[in-house]
Amino acid sequence: LMDSSYMSNGSYIYGELEAGETYYISLCYQSKLSTVDLTIGAPKAAVDVSEYNVITDSIDFKRQSNLYTFVAKEASYAFIMSGAKDNYTDISVEVLNRLGETVASNGYFSNGDSFTAELTVGETYTIRVNDNDGVTPYTIDMLAAKPAVEFSGKMVVNDSMEHTGQVNHYRWTATADGDFNFYVAN
Repeated sequence: LMDSSYMSNGSYIYGELEAGETYYISLCYQSKLSTVDLTIGAPKAAVDVSEYNVITDSIDFKRQSNLYTFVAKEASYAFIMSGAKDNYTDISVEVLNRLGETVASNGYFSNGDSFTAELTVGETYTIRVNDNDGVTPYTIDMLAAKPAVEFSGKMVVNDSMEHTGQVNHYRWTATADGDFNFYVAN
């Protein structure tokens, strides 16, 4: 069913197996004798993270996909990655709608990276995390976008940008006809 004539540390084979079937595994040495750790990994069950804003998990074997579902409580979310074993380790992350269509993604999601997703409040979405670099822990913060700020007339707005891809929304109503200057500092 699956065969690899040569495997070394970190190598893997992958196959579609059927529940209830018995499979035989043969390990043969080719060079020097040593101890062997064989990990057989099955997909993790999808986890509902609707009540959480932080996902801490890991990729434990090649070709693993971790699935998380959530009901959007906000129209815009930022996904921020941390917790990988180093800054050069990345994972692939997709946010899928109920039809399985990708609404936002980052194929090389590393420590400190972020991306945003525009969602429909009340809809269920799936986050799919795949390996890029093999075994790695990760943390994904799911932050709701800041609410829109409404103001009119002459006004100074002090705000901040906390992550890449962040969008701050403001509604401004002109109190008179004419030209207006919008000036950004810092």
